[in-house]
Amino acid sequence: MLAASNPWVLLYVAAMFAFAGAILWRVRVVQQRTAAAWQRFASERGLRFVRPQTAWWQGSRFHIEGEVRGVDFRIEKHVVRRGKNTQLYTLLTARGVERTSSELKVVPNDLGAKITGFFGVKGTPLGDAEFDQRFVVRGGGAERPSDVLHEALRAKLGEFEPFTELVLHHDRLTLRWLKLEPNPEKLQRAIELAVLAFLPPRAP
Repeated sequence: MLAASNPWVLLYVAAMFAFAGAILWRVRVVQQRTAAAWQRFASERGLRFVRPQTAWWQGSRFHIEGEVRGVDFRIEKHVVRRGKNTQLYTLLTARGVERTSSELKVVPNDLGAKITGFFGVKGTPLGDAEFDQRFVVRGGGAERPSDVLHEALRAKLGEFEPFTELVLHHDRLTLRWLKLEPNPEKLQRAIELAVLAFLPPRAP
């Protein structure tokens, strides 16, 4: 009755559906373009591009996998849902030699890190003034974080920024950053960073 007496209600509902449809269409186009870019990236470097069949409600899934200098890795779309909010990331997972006995995490020194530090989760300064200003390091177990995060790796992390977190745990590394990455140069830098993380530091 309300819709019949007020045509603006129908117009408003139609506009909302059109807006939602446009957003979904845009997301689909972006993911299709990114998948094509990832497929070219993998083909040019002798890596594997994998796109499994999924039901329509699961969304598009695809990833790159391969091995470089003894380090196995996988790059994939990573979706985090918190209630009604959905955040899209690019996630690299790699395995190599064991680097830490417990979890070592690097996060940007942003507002979130400062709030976490205020509530008692402190970071470990590495003695690298520029790095310590830009990033917060937590954990590391028996190893010295500055040995695991050696100078070359710290420089590579600075070049790769922005990212949301880097985690080293035993022989596993994860690197996560916001959005579904379309840039092949950043994908290449992520792989190089993972390989470097499993190499011992160079002798001075």
